[in-house]
Amino acid sequence: MTVGTVLEGTHVPISKWLMALFLLCSSKKSLRANQLHRLLGVTYKTAGFLCRRLRFAMTPNHWAEPKLAGTVAGDETCVGGKGDRRTKGSRKTPGVALLQRLGRVRVKVVASVTQKNLGAALAECVSQEAVVNTHEPPGYKRPLKPWKANQTVNHSRGEFYRRPRSPVARLASAKSRVARGWLRCLATASVRERTWSFS
Repeated sequence: MTVGTVLEGTHVPISKWLMALFLLCSSKKSLRANQLHRLLGVTYKTAGFLCRRLRFAMTPNHWAEPKLAGTVAGDETCVGGKGDRRTKGSRKTPGVALLQRLGRVRVKVVASVTQKNLGAALAECVSQEAVVNTHEPPGYKRPLKPWKANQTVNHSRGEFYRRPRSPVARLASAKSRVARGWLRCLATASVRERTWSFS
């Protein structure tokens, strides 16, 4: 009955799986493994396993969806790195956030913020006919040549948007939501090849 599903090969009873699924789907915000451990009466390790498997099963299949089109804002960020101030930079997980104006957001974890990785993330998630809005680091110059247009803002001169207003402010709020929740879960689960969608 469980073969070919996320329940395959586990010794956790199906009743616990269904209760965990109900709790994860009905909670307003994400449910932590520690809360699940207390509510279900299972060990913390089992609760973490249930959370990782169920979140992985709930991720959308982005390869079946169309790529982002129209006006797309892109930015990179690093998440994590709590602990000792001297070594927290080595524990941060870099990611790229891409936001379609009045549309979807895609977040992709990358190994490091380089031209090659930024170009691969853009090619995977953004249509070639899109207008891409970024800020001015040199990492975007070469990867964005095949796209229709690239508009940049210069943060060092106090420029954060242009008229007509680009979706930079909405991207910043989406990045903060990602930093608080999904990307942190993604980084701790070490699933580096999946992306998430927010709308």
